[in-house]
Amino acid sequence: MLILKVFQPFITEFLNKLSGNSAAHHAVLGEHLDALRFLIAEGIDLELQNGEGNTALHLACQKESREMILALLVGGADPTKKNNENQKPGEKNGKIYSFVAQIAAENKAFKALGPEQKQKLQQIYNEIAGPAKHINLDMTKMFNMHVNEVDEEEAERDAKDFITSCAICNEERV
Repeated sequence: MLILKVFQPFITEFLNKLSGNSAAHHAVLGEHLDALRFLIAEGIDLELQNGEGNTALHLACQKESREMILALLVGGADPTKKNNENQKPGEKNGKIYSFVAQIAAENKAFKALGPEQKQKLQQIYNEIAGPAKHINLDMTKMFNMHVNEVDEEEAERDAKDFITSCAICNEERV
C-alpha cells in the first residue's frame, strides 16, 4: 500500500496522458468495484476529469452502476461537477440522477448528525442487517445459479462477495 501511495501520482499522470482517464476512471470502466474502493481508501483524487470533462462519477452514472456510484459518493465525489457538455453526473438519465441526488442528500444529512445520532443509526443498521444477510445470501445464490448458470459453490462465493460489497457500502454510509 505504501508503494501505491508513493507512485499513485505518477501512475495517475501516466494513465491520464495515455487515455485521458485516471485510475478511478479505469476502475469504473472495467467494472472493478474492489479496485475502485481501494483507490478511494488510498485517497485518489475523484475530481480528475478526462478529455471529455467526465469524472469517474460521470462514467459510473453512464454505466448505471449503482454500487460504483455509491462508493464514489461515499468516497467524496462531487455530484455537482459538470463535464464539457455542461452536465452533472447522471443528468442524462432521470432514474440515475435521482439516485445520485438521494445519496448526496443522505450523505449531507448524515454528516450533519452528532456522534450519538450516528451511533444510534449504526445500531439500527446492525439490527436490520444481521437477519437480512441469511435471506439475501440464499436469494442471491439462487439468482446466480439460475441466471448466470454457475454451480452452487461458485454461486455461494459470488453471493457472499456481493453481500459483502453491499455491507461495506452501507457501513460506510451509516
